[in-house]
Amino acid sequence: MENNLNSWKFYKEGPGVNVSVTLTLSNDFTFVEHTKAMSCVDRSMSTNTISGVFMIVKNKLFLTPTKLLFYDFQGNYTKIEGTDSILKANILFIKEYQIIKYQDLILLLNDSIPAHNYTNDFIDIANAINKKDNNANIDDKWKNKDENSITVGKDIVNSFPFPWNEYILNKPIVGKVIKTKKINKEDKTNYKYLDEKSTYLYTLDVGEDSGIRKGMKLYTKGKKDCSCELIILEVDNKQCIGFIRKWQESACLKIEEFSTKEIN
Repeated sequence: MENNLNSWKFYKEGPGVNVSVTLTLSNDFTFVEHTKAMSCVDRSMSTNTISGVFMIVKNKLFLTPTKLLFYDFQGNYTKIEGTDSILKANILFIKEYQIIKYQDLILLLNDSIPAHNYTNDFIDIANAINKKDNNANIDDKWKNKDENSITVGKDIVNSFPFPWNEYILNKPIVGKVIKTKKINKEDKTNYKYLDEKSTYLYTLDVGEDSGIRKGMKLYTKGKKDCSCELIILEVDNKQCIGFIRKWQESACLKIEEFSTKEIN
């Protein structure tokens, strides 16, 4: 990114329906993140504006918020000042991004792993590409184009830093279930990112040597009416352990094979 430009503007789809977000970086090293949500009932607007300062170190963007101004759908507003207070009030705000150049795009991708789920922007994109073993549409990541969705291909691997470049696969990986284990209290302690409502752990016969990494998603192979999604928690050289969300488990107990590519 060139700091001598008047400003850079980034766009993404926000959480929920009719929610959009923009991020403007100005040449005086200030930023504004503006979120707007339109009501489906009366088309009234709610807005959330966070402003502050930023710095760029090599290929990483650091945002420091100093003021938040929120207007609800009735026009009532709340003003909050101070970094810690803003971060506490707005848990969706992210302070750091990797700056990724891909073809004619600039993407801002978050590489931190949240407390509740072993994933980040890089893993999300890799899983989306692996799922189709082809291009993937991306709509909820920062991009410097005002488009609802952009398409990225496997060649984005050349723009991904280590270790995230290892998540984009050259070809699908298929693993067989070699063990199914009922989850106990010890498992819930050992596996930080395990869904507490899930009942079983699945061990597959593929691991790091095959290209499997933590946070990868695998899908049902050989049963077209079941779209179960297995999320990887632990990986060693030859095997991996994952779980399936509770609402899918009953349909997946007898599945013998999973693939990083979804079978339609």
